[in-house]
Amino acid sequence: MAGWWLAAWIGRLFSPRIGLVSQLLFYAQPLVWFYASRGLWPNGLFVASLIIAWSSFDRWLRHRRWFDALMAGTSLGLALTVRTSELWWVLAVLVIYALIMRQRWHWPTAFLGLTAVVLVCLPVAWFNHQTYGSWLSNGYSIADQATQPAMAMADVPDSGLAFSSLAKSFFPFGINLTNALSLVNRYLLFFIAPWIIPGWLGLSLVLRKKDYGLERGGYAKRLADKKDRRSISVVLTSKGRRIAKTFRATVQARWYELLRSLSAEDQENYLRLLKKIREAV
Repeated sequence: MAGWWLAAWIGRLFSPRIGLVSQLLFYAQPLVWFYASRGLWPNGLFVASLIIAWSSFDRWLRHRRWFDALMAGTSLGLALTVRTSELWWVLAVLVIYALIMRQRWHWPTAFLGLTAVVLVCLPVAWFNHQTYGSWLSNGYSIADQATQPAMAMADVPDSGLAFSSLAKSFFPFGINLTNALSLVNRYLLFFIAPWIIPGWLGLSLVLRKKDYGLERGGYAKRLADKKDRRSISVVLTSKGRRIAKTFRATVQARWYELLRSLSAEDQENYLRLLKKIREAV
């Protein structure tokens, strides 16, 4: 099901054809089937819930419907429920994306989505508090060596209680750069190299593209309506007006050259046609 949400999300960002290709590549990913076949592993459910959450979040920014906000909040809460240790980076990405897209926020429906996240995560937070003594603690961040996971890495340096507790929340397995690079090489370069290489090529093409739209190019700007947040007016900037003026002058010059090369009768016919078009518009 996550593949269909991914296709819809990528299709809205680029085109339906690219969305379909993304869906096929997602289904051809060996790790997707590997984790999906493990019913009690959280990885598959976490990735699927996160994809549905981001797709619903993008659709909410475009249409500001309460159903999309509710779906995004519920899916995000479910993702954080099964992988609570991923809270920090998911929250960081969400805050950065929200700041970038702050002009499209609709606070009543956004509050509904945030409420859904809290309601879904609340039972797990209570369970963590009852089991580990803290709302944000989890099985990965237990400091007792007797219950420390067997795959734990180097301990986080103890530079004060507050820093140590926060660092262990970000790095529950400790910090070991050698082991981290080994895992990156194993999972990102060896297992899924056929997908990583086209992905990097596609990303390079996107970054090389210079046309980022009228607003980012400085040709137009949006003016929010204070009375109705759903209404947005678009006006040309000084740069955009200069380009429009140059374009208009170029079109007039081209028509002037074209009419000069025609006979008097054809000139009258073209001018009559242009007047009819102008009256119709």
